[in-house]
Amino acid sequence: MPRGRTEPMDQILQYYETELDYIRRAFDAFEASHPQKAKALGINAGRSSDPDVQRLADSVALHAARLAKRLDDTLPETALDLIRMLAPTFLLGAPSYGAVQLDADADQLSDPVTFATGTRMSVTLADGGADCLFTVARDVGLKPCEIRAVTLERAPLRFDVPEDLRGCEAAICITLAPFDPSQGLKDVGLDILELYVSASGGRKHRLIDVLSGDVLGVGYAPAQAGQQIARHSHMLPLDGFGLTMGHEKSTFLPREAAQPPALSRLRDFLAYPDKASFFTLAETDGGFSNVPAGPVELRFFLSSQGAQKLSSLKTGDLVTNVVPVVNLYLDQSLPVRYDYARTQVPVRPSSASDMDVACLQIRDIRKLTSEGEALLPRITSSGRRDARSLPVWQERFTVGEFDLARREVSFSVEANLGPDPEPLDFVADLYCSNGKAAFALRPDTRVFFSDDRVAETPFRLLDEPSVPILPDLRVERLWDVLSLINGNFTTVFDAQSPVEALKEALHLCAPSGYADVANAIWDVKITQSIAPVQIGRKVLLSSGSQIEVVLDVEALPFARHVFATALHLYFASLISYDRFFKLSLRERGRTHPFKVFKRQHGAQICG
Repeated sequence: MPRGRTEPMDQILQYYETELDYIRRAFDAFEASHPQKAKALGINAGRSSDPDVQRLADSVALHAARLAKRLDDTLPETALDLIRMLAPTFLLGAPSYGAVQLDADADQLSDPVTFATGTRMSVTLADGGADCLFTVARDVGLKPCEIRAVTLERAPLRFDVPEDLRGCEAAICITLAPFDPSQGLKDVGLDILELYVSASGGRKHRLIDVLSGDVLGVGYAPAQAGQQIARHSHMLPLDGFGLTMGHEKSTFLPREAAQPPALSRLRDFLAYPDKASFFTLAETDGGFSNVPAGPVELRFFLSSQGAQKLSSLKTGDLVTNVVPVVNLYLDQSLPVRYDYARTQVPVRPSSASDMDVACLQIRDIRKLTSEGEALLPRITSSGRRDARSLPVWQERFTVGEFDLARREVSFSVEANLGPDPEPLDFVADLYCSNGKAAFALRPDTRVFFSDDRVAETPFRLLDEPSVPILPDLRVERLWDVLSLINGNFTTVFDAQSPVEALKEALHLCAPSGYADVANAIWDVKITQSIAPVQIGRKVLLSSGSQIEVVLDVEALPFARHVFATALHLYFASLISYDRFFKLSLRERGRTHPFKVFKRQHGAQICG
């Protein structure tokens, strides 16, 4: 599909116009940064009144155009297009992430509210800096209730321990109460409870580890009133409590259908490890129906190991009504006209005029016509074959671009439409962030969501946002990621050195290109076997892999049970549909594993 003009000289002129535009913008930037020097060189409005300076600029533009044309065949265009097809999340980097907590009472939130993924949260910096725009990372439900107390009880407990919970030596007790004292928790729609570990430092790490691996049972009872103690606990299913990140749709970055689920889950965890701070209690007995009114005491019965890891807890270490937000949002460009005079045309998000913006990726492009908008196919889309009368678009890679809000796009048309296609008017949907500006927010900053139901309901930032990481577009890294995708099942299971293969996968999935957690992997042993697997009511004999991962826990930057869950999700997405896998993890120097997952067959998993 040739672009509008295909003769060699016309192509050189297209590159030349692009480089001239770059120099004009560079002159404008130089004039803004160094007004006195620009005046001495006669630079004004993107040009120089000094003929020698202008001739030099034109000559540099021509030389750069020839060089750009020569490099165009060697730039990572092919790798970039393949990544856009197979793993588009890798081109988003890791925008800033933060957690905000509801800071309201019954007067401001009386009914449950569910935030959909993408709900916007605009923030204005206190020092008068530029605005930032965050969005909700995943669907989150808010309930008109709060945690009023968190305590650690040690044996002998002040309430009875169920007989089937052998080895219980401690319990975490959480007092949960509705905003309205006259209501019960079942009246506020508390069918699912989400908890967030907001403790700091080592206490947070230990508490996450205990909740993710050392809970023997979960129960509830009426909260203590005066000297009265409810000794009996109404028990809840233990499998209803666990890490929220274990749910299929819990990725914070957009999850494209074409991207391998294994990479989506692993990259999302390495980009935002704080997602392990969220826990979900999916079974609440109909909103703790045995306590019709007033507060409820949740009891998490702990094993002896869990009891040893925790010394004390305080109110505030566990909270609810916390919303994960990322500095990633969709914006629309201003209308642009493209007349095929250049190889490519720039697009900028409309929000770039109001705040610092880093445009990360072009998502869609729509043609503007008198009859409305028409979605244009991407050059790598199979849909382009069914819409041959429409131009197809391709996002282009620009070397040395200093304007982070600017993206380049080119269009192609069918050769039978003639050498000079009609000009094209279009708008683009763009993934954007605010770059380093989002990192300037401070804890306890008050924020509000752009949702009419809670437009005046305050939230507060719990901690500083994470440091944003721009996408790594090095050619060798892109091809390594493609090689990882191409390996798929054989990446780890059939690798000559499984431990090195797993470490390499961790490094490639880390947004920074380096994963500290890889240093904690001491050994990976994979044995092939045949075992019975139950699928529904049928029992099948199936071949599969038993995987044992040995960890150096001292070098592990995450709670060990959290990393075990992340690895299990990764392997579950890699397994073939006709095989099973069973994952176990143990500490280096110990003979017994600390975590053994149930055997899973590929036919049971829908990644």
